[in-house]
Amino acid sequence: MSEYNTGIKLLLLLGLVVGAYLLFSLLGMAVGMGAFGVGLDEIMNLESYRSIQALKIVQIITTTGVFIVTPFVFVRILKKDFHSYYKLDQPLNERTITIVLFTVLGALPLIGFMAGLNNAITFPESLSWLEESLRSAEDQAMKVTMAFLQMETIPELTYNLVLVAVLPAFGEELLFRGALQKLLIDRFRNVHIGIWTAAIIFSAFHNQFYGFIPRMLLGAAFGYIVVWGGSLWYAIIAHFVNNSVGVVLHYYVLKNQISPTFEDFGSSPDHLLFVVISTFIALGGFYLIWFLNTKRLKES
Repeated sequence: MSEYNTGIKLLLLLGLVVGAYLLFSLLGMAVGMGAFGVGLDEIMNLESYRSIQALKIVQIITTTGVFIVTPFVFVRILKKDFHSYYKLDQPLNERTITIVLFTVLGALPLIGFMAGLNNAITFPESLSWLEESLRSAEDQAMKVTMAFLQMETIPELTYNLVLVAVLPAFGEELLFRGALQKLLIDRFRNVHIGIWTAAIIFSAFHNQFYGFIPRMLLGAAFGYIVVWGGSLWYAIIAHFVNNSVGVVLHYYVLKNQISPTFEDFGSSPDHLLFVVISTFIALGGFYLIWFLNTKRLKES
């Protein structure tokens, strides 16, 4: 199937994602409910420890199936090598890794600021029903997230890091940057359109309107990191750092060792100076990533 056109490959990828979601979400429900003795009528009870643990199993199995198994099956159908197709076999540059780390950490206030702007979006009175629906969905997603992130010990922190940072970083980058972005760049024959289209789809896939803008920007950032850096591992590292910071901060908030305001840093008008500095760090970091790889980019 390697000779098929890009449109057919996109349809194949979509079909695999839908099929994997249906299969692995059902499998996850069966395993999670069976392992913790939870019925279908109580699995969404976020006040129940057993229900939360069952939901975590559902999340792990669904994430693995959709974001890791799907890209693997996709390249097998295309008869391509997994590592080379997804740019997992490219050598890593220590300077680029360092810059990626500092750029992601430095951009956190900017991401917080964009999240605050996104959350402040309001709809006209005629669309108040839509706003209420979106707010309700956002509130429910936040309740699930907060239930997942209840933790008191280092093993619980480690488990949540695997759930929220390790699996999404590796899996989502495989699917969205490794597979989808690659196909979209080929389809549009334009790197920037491909990156931003993949970023929009990446954000929309999470089905959280009030987190759409910062997640889209992160998706685009990860996309440029892959294209400029030449390896998917750079985006995986960046994605992992971004997600893990939130988990670790929340852990220390729960332990009363840091203020809860750290979790929303950048979203307040009082943080504007930090947001400006963060913006320059992000722009400077991306320039350096591009600059360090200009020779390889010209050769490719």
